[in-house]
This record gives sequence, structure tokens and C-alpha cells, in this order.
Amino acid sequence: MIKLRHYSVLFIAPEFLLLALTIQSTPTTALTAPIKINDAEDLSKIGREYPLNGTYQQTADIVVTKDYQSIGNDTHPFTGEYYGQCRTISGLSDCFIDTLKGSIRNLHFTGANITSWKTTGLAACVVDDTGKVSNIRAKDVRIDNPGGGRVRLGIGGGVVKGMVDNTTAVNCHVLLKASDSNAGIGGGYVTDTGKVANTMAVNSSVTTSGQHAHA
Repeated sequence: MIKLRHYSVLFIAPEFLLLALTIQSTPTTALTAPIKINDAEDLSKIGREYPLNGTYQQTADIVVTKDYQSIGNDTHPFTGEYYGQCRTISGLSDCFIDTLKGSIRNLHFTGANITSWKTTGLAACVVDDTGKVSNIRAKDVRIDNPGGGRVRLGIGGGVVKGMVDNTTAVNCHVLLKASDSNAGIGGGYVTDTGKVANTMAVNSSVTTSGQHAHA
């Protein structure tokens, strides 16, 4: 007995096949491309017009004005990613980011002159538990606290609960007059969950003069 096998042939019109191939080959990078930060105006939009969880890429050196406001705050932290691409931000008068739960990397700072009565870090006031600051270079920076109590000052972060790695400070000075306070280069105060690694300081200093203040 001869057994016959039946086969079904599916015909796909060329135009539909082309459409399917086009959909499969469409790149997804355009949907996740970083937002370009070209100048001080773009920078000021983060947390206002641009999302705090966005991915950002600095494309040029930026000089900020004296009324620059830190990105985010303790109730609305920056949870995104900021890629400095070894570009420079000059003239900061406050923390670059207030509360960091995301990341900052490959960013240079110069000419910052910060006078503060509160916990302050050049890169971030607070590097929270999921925050990371890496490959930061600071030059000609001064962070000055006139007094008060329980203040933390640093270049990488004021308070570090997360990670600060590869911080270089050149001609930077941190001056703390508050009592019961802490100051440093990588971090002012590092908690049990925080870590500061690979810090290099050249012609830089940390000075404390308040009661029970530590460097």
C-alpha cells in the first residue's frame, strides 16, 4: 500500500515579507539615545523639563552662572545616568547634583567656589545607597563652610552611602568650621554602606577648625 503525505505551502507576498524584515531590522537605539547636554541652558532643564531618570551625555565644556541650582533634591533624587565624556563644568556655586541615586562618570569640574552651611559635595551633596560617582577630576575648587553643626563636605560627595571611585583633586581646598562635622576629598562622611576608592589629591587640602570636626 502506498501512503501519501500531504504538504501545505504558505505563500507570502513580497511586499509583506519586506515589511516584516524592515520591522525586525529597525534599530532600537534611537528610542534610548542619550539626551545631549550642549550648554548651561540644557543643563538647567534636567529635573525641570528633562526627566530625573534620563540618560545624559555632555557634548561641550559648560560654564554655569552663579544662580545655578543643583539637580534634584532629597525627595526627588537624580536616578539617571550622566556621562561627562571628560568635558568640564566650570563655576559651580553649589553641588552639581543634590541627591544621587543614579550615576555620574567621566566628568571634570573647575573653578567652583562654594560657600555652604549645609552638607555639600562638588559632584553630589549626597551619594545615596544606589548612587555612583566615578572618574571625576576637580581643579581649582574651593568649598567653604563658615560654621554651624553637623555638616559634611567633600569633592566626590558630602555624604557617601553608595560609591565614589577614581576622584582626582588638583589645587582644591575644603574648609570646615562647623562642629560635630566631617570633611574630605573623596567623601566628607562615608557611611557603613558607602565606599570611597582611588582618591588622588595634588596641592590640595582639607582643614577643619570646629569642635569635634574630623577630616
